[in-house]
Amino acid sequence: MELVKIPDSFTNKSTCDLYTLVIGRALERLGKYDDAIVCYDEAIKIDRNYVEAWNYKGTALQNLEKYDEAIVCYDEAIKIDPNYAYAWYNKGNAYAWYNKLRYGKYHDAIVCYDEAIKIDRNYVDAWYNKGTALGRLGKYDEAMVCFDEAIKIHQGRRRTFRILRWLGMAIGYVRNLGLFFPFEILEKAGLIGSTLKYHITSAGCEMWWCITRIQ
Repeated sequence: MELVKIPDSFTNKSTCDLYTLVIGRALERLGKYDDAIVCYDEAIKIDRNYVEAWNYKGTALQNLEKYDEAIVCYDEAIKIDPNYAYAWYNKGNAYAWYNKLRYGKYHDAIVCYDEAIKIDRNYVDAWYNKGTALGRLGKYDEAMVCFDEAIKIHQGRRRTFRILRWLGMAIGYVRNLGLFFPFEILEKAGLIGSTLKYHITSAGCEMWWCITRIQ
C-alpha cells in the first residue's frame, strides 16, 4: 500500500502516533492486516522504541494466525516497557489461540496473564482469559476463581456486553442446577435484559462449562 504523506511539521512522535494509533488501527479494524503491518513497520522505522507499534503489529500478525511472529513483536514491546500490561495480555492470547485453539499453549498463556495482572490487578480481560485457559487445562476450580475476580472488578462500573456474559454464565449455572432464580426481580432492578437472558441459555459459556465439570 502507498503510505500517507506526513506533513514536515509533524514530530517523530506525532508521525508514529498517526501511523500506528490512527491509520494502522483503522486498517486493522477493517481486516486489512497486511496494510496495517506496513504502517506499524513505518512507525518502527522512525522510532524503534515506539512500543505501541510493536504491540499492534503483534495483534495484526495474530489475526493473520502468525502466532510465532506475533509473540516476537510482543517480546519487543515488553523489552521496551516491561510494565506494558497490554503486551503481556496479548502475548498470552497468542499462546492461548495457537493453532486456532486446538493446540493452545495454555501454560505459557497463563504465565503472561499473570504478568499482566501483576502490573494491573484490575485487568479484567486478563482475569477472564486466564480463567478460560485454566478451564482448557481442566483446572476448573482455579478457573472459577478467575471468573469471580473478573466479576468482582466490574461491580459498580458501567455495564458492558462482557459483564452481562459473565453474570449470565453465573446465573446460567444456578439454572443448570435446577434452582429457582428470580429473573423478574433482577429485571425490575434493571440488572438484566434480553442480552443477559441470551447468555444464560447460550451454550459453551466458559464458567458454566467449568462448573458442570466440577460437579
